[in-house]
Order: sequence, then C-alpha cells, then structure tokens
Amino acid sequence: MTREQKKLNRLRSSTRIEIEHTFSRRKKYAIASDIYRNRDEDYDQTMNVVAGLVNLRAYDRIFQRTGLQL
Repeated sequence: MTREQKKLNRLRSSTRIEIEHTFSRRKKYAIASDIYRNRDEDYDQTMNVVAGLVNLRAYDRIFQRTGLQL
C-alpha cells in the first residue's frame, strides 16, 4: 500500500469506529434498542431525544477530558 492509501484507510477506520460507537451508545437506551411500540407519529421525536441525550453525554465526556467549558 502507498502512504496515501494507508492514510485514507486509517481515516476510514477511525470514522467507522466513531460511527459504530455512536450506534452502540444509542442502543444503551432501551427505547432505541428494542422494537418501537409507541405511535409512529412520535418515532422521529423520540429518536431525536435519544440522539440529543447521546450527544450531550459525548460533549460532557469531551469537556471533562479536555477541561474546556461552554
């Protein structure tokens, strides 16, 4: 493999693992990991709330690790 191919492969791998970690975090919420049993009209809003909670926890971890604040 050339250096460029290795760099591209590393970028793809790191992006893929971040996406897989995000899906894993989302599935920790029971409503997102099981069959959705509520009204279909509420599905998007429910998943947006779950995504917001996952993102909030991710930001919190980043800020704790780096010492940054909003």
